[in-house]
Amino acid sequence: MPTDKKTILVVEDHESVRSLLKRLLEEENYRVIVAVDGEEALSRVSEETPDLILLDVMLPKLDGMEVCRRVRRDPAAGRVPIMMLTARGAPADQAAGLKLGANDYVVKPFDAEELKGRITALFLQVERDKGL
Repeated sequence: MPTDKKTILVVEDHESVRSLLKRLLEEENYRVIVAVDGEEALSRVSEETPDLILLDVMLPKLDGMEVCRRVRRDPAAGRVPIMMLTARGAPADQAAGLKLGANDYVVKPFDAEELKGRITALFLQVERDKGL
């Protein structure tokens, strides 16, 4: 289905957080697809390359760090911005996520306005990087 809306893949295993993020992002006019675990996330990325991945770290089947590592190695999806959104807020966890290639790292609980601002900033950076 062609659309002008940017697509965000939300990878979150907790239903309440996933639903909140979906609603919040759809209110901002994003198209949202979801995955409940790391394996499903990789499947979604290969089916339809999203414009941004909002990725929890603590996931069943395959954790977010490994998902990030694999996406960064994927020739088709390797440049998709990744924002980690997780309860793991220790500096070492944040550094690990960023070293794997995450573009941003947000610790739960998150502020909705800040999250929306960070997403907008990532999209602006992608546009600047494309030379637009």
